[in-house]
Amino acid sequence: MKNKSLIIRLIREMANFPGLLATSICLLLLNTSLTLIRPLFIAYLLNHYFNTSSDLLVKGVSILICLLVMESILSYFSSLSIARLGQSIIFQIRNKTYSHILKMPSAYFDKTPVGTIITRNVSDIEAMNEIFSQGILQIGGDILMIFLMLVIMLLKDIRLSLSVLLVLPLLFIATAFFRRGVKKSFQMVRDAVAGMNVFVQERLNGMALLRLFNVSSREMERFKTLNARHRDANIKTIFYYSVFFPVMDILTSVSFALLMYFGFNLKHTGQVGLGDLTFFIMMAQMLFRPIRMLADRLNTLQSGLVAAGRVYDLLDKKNMLQDVSQPLPEFPGLKSCITFEHVSFSYTKEKQILNDVSFQLEKGKKLALVGPTGSGKSTIAQLLSGMYLNYEGMIKADGKDVKEWDQASLRKKIFLVLQDVFLFNDTLFENIRFYDPSYTKEAVWKIAEEMGLREFISSFPGGLDYRIQERGSGLSSGQKQLVALMRARLLEPDVFIFDEATSYMDVETENLMQKAMQSILKNKTALVIAHRLSTLMACDDVLVMENGRVIEYSPLREAMQNPNSVFRRYWEEQHKQTDLSKVV
Repeated sequence: MKNKSLIIRLIREMANFPGLLATSICLLLLNTSLTLIRPLFIAYLLNHYFNTSSDLLVKGVSILICLLVMESILSYFSSLSIARLGQSIIFQIRNKTYSHILKMPSAYFDKTPVGTIITRNVSDIEAMNEIFSQGILQIGGDILMIFLMLVIMLLKDIRLSLSVLLVLPLLFIATAFFRRGVKKSFQMVRDAVAGMNVFVQERLNGMALLRLFNVSSREMERFKTLNARHRDANIKTIFYYSVFFPVMDILTSVSFALLMYFGFNLKHTGQVGLGDLTFFIMMAQMLFRPIRMLADRLNTLQSGLVAAGRVYDLLDKKNMLQDVSQPLPEFPGLKSCITFEHVSFSYTKEKQILNDVSFQLEKGKKLALVGPTGSGKSTIAQLLSGMYLNYEGMIKADGKDVKEWDQASLRKKIFLVLQDVFLFNDTLFENIRFYDPSYTKEAVWKIAEEMGLREFISSFPGGLDYRIQERGSGLSSGQKQLVALMRARLLEPDVFIFDEATSYMDVETENLMQKAMQSILKNKTALVIAHRLSTLMACDDVLVMENGRVIEYSPLREAMQNPNSVFRRYWEEQHKQTDLSKVV
């Protein structure tokens, strides 16, 4: 995204706060005006009252002090107003970005590292704050002040003005080289920050794996490489600053020397007065300060624009899980059946996951989904719960494609219980009622009693007040599944989808899980995916998948009785392995 279009978008962001914007501009203009009036007033005092009575001079100095006080007060309120404007804009952009992320399709999270997303929503937006607190308005104020100074100086005396302005072309050339170099280094810094965020986030999440394979030293070396890249990018930025500002100081000194040389010659010949010479000395100091600040602010703006470009690239991505021009009807609940009609799907163009899948799940029925790893079972569950909508064919709920139902209401009625349960760093109670915070502890205890899980909850220190560690690291996989099951029960959906929900459980936890599932599945519709085929015996039908295709679809009892059934072959192989393990 080009800088011009970025600046236009940023100005539009500022226009969302017209009151603060107008106040900031007015205070900035008043402060600029007072800054320019001060040297003019000092020149007037020196030219007209320097050799007059002390009373008049005292009055003049008093007025000068008042001007300085007013300038300081205006500067304070101007800085405060601009800071409030910047923080208000950043607050709005951060909310907009996070809301946008929440609406991104699942495919975006499949392809984008979490660390990159965090960088966009936190550090990149924080870098954008510099655009508003030290950028656009201040740059506009600096440019206005430079322009007015040049006009006043030229009107006052062209000869002294030219002595000051002789070095300006060199200043502008140095600024252009500086800005171009710093732009590249700022881009390198932002890339390095994003890379480190991704690396650290992934390694912290996978800390157990690092220790298991004893690769901490190797990963430390990789981090050192990324950190060195970040260090070198920052050093490169500092290098440009360390060269540019000494050059600015040299050129400023040359300008002062020229001014003093020509100014004193003109004063000795009586062509300029003491006030005029003092005025140009002050103006020269004031002129080079905004030029120097302008160069620094342009680089701050450049850094902010790099970050803004990243944020707006994210905001410009098609983000809706469901792209609709008008509200869709809410899904009232399953009344007849769910139907897959010739559904094909792929996460990437390289590999097809589902190929022409068709089946029907009637209300109140329970369908077992069986097949080897990678056959497409979990993908069916994801599609049915509306996580991906870019499939071919049709997935109908009560005769209408799920794309035509409001997805939020659909997921309330068709609930997916995943194998990998995500728990938050909060109490057990808050994790259970995550989907509906209106539930009280009494209601949760009652549901636990109905599901046969009261003893399970009571086993934790503090019961429902037990605080779960980040990602549920203090709980076993089976315990997480039981918490997920209670979450699902509180939501009371019409259709349950269990994706390997009974995997990695000990016998005792699996028994609890089976009893809890029987409790909540009574008169409910369910799609059950499991490798342990013994958990599927309560299902009505079975669907066997291989390589993304349906190779068998029949009532479960018929499949068990049919000696040529693929499901029966799976059953026999699994139980044969079990018997062998007992012998060993």
